Order: sequence, then structure tokens, then C-alpha cells
Amino acid sequence: DPRSHHVIFMNKNNVQAAAAGNYDQQSASQNVVSLPPQSQSQSQLSVQHRFLTFLQSVNMQQHAEKFRENEYFDMQSIQFFDDDLLKNEIGIERVFPRKRFLKQCSEMMKDMEAFKNLDSISDFWKTRLQRYGVVTLQILCEEIN
Repeated sequence: DPRSHHVIFMNKNNVQAAAAGNYDQQSASQNVVSLPPQSQSQSQLSVQHRFLTFLQSVNMQQHAEKFRENEYFDMQSIQFFDDDLLKNEIGIERVFPRKRFLKQCSEMMKDMEAFKNLDSISDFWKTRLQRYGVVTLQILCEEIN
């Protein structure tokens, strides 16, 4: 099927080698498998799950429904978060939790930018992984395990 996806199954050693720039095409081709296409809704669910996991990791899961209602429910949205949005649209009244969350979002954005700049993973694969909420090397490693 021309719409099928090719997925590379990697273990921790392969991911570490890729991050270090030591994962060659021949090694990659040994781990490629074709899968049937997934629907858009499945990738959207993966992205939403990844965002919810992020909220849980920073102890903000109680605001998940407000983020969803306001259509800020993916990892790419965090670049637009600011104090005003968190207070007025999400309803986080206290200053310190907003500041702490913004700092954690800033750290996540740095990790996302570092992943985007990895030369050892092609732009094609980065784009494909992003569709499923895989936007950092740490998230990729978690998904593989």
C-alpha cells in the first residue's frame, strides 16, 4: 500500500547512537517495518496523550480540561503560553504556579529545539514523530521503552 508507514524500531543503544550521530543508514534499514496507515484521529490522540503526560509531569493535570476547551492541547502550543493566557483563559489564579509552569514550558521548548536540531535524525522522521507528539529525544526514548 503506498499509504503505508515505514517505522524504524529502535532500542536504547540505537537511539543513543543516533543522538551521537553514529547510527548509519544500513543499520536503520535492518529495523524498518511497513505498517498500515493510521487515521488522523489516532495521531491526534497520541499528541493529546503526550500533552496530558507533560501536564502530569509538571503537576498541572488539574487544568487539562481548560487547556482542551481552549484548544491548547498539543506540545506545539506551549510556545504561546504566557502569564495572561494562563490566568485568564486557563484560570490559574496564583502567580507562583503560573511562573513555575512557564519555566517548565521554557525548558520543554529548549528540549524540543534541541531535538529539532539533531542531525542524526532526518527531517522526514522528525516531522513524522512530531505528528505523534514525539518532540524530544527523551520522549522518543520513553516511547521506545
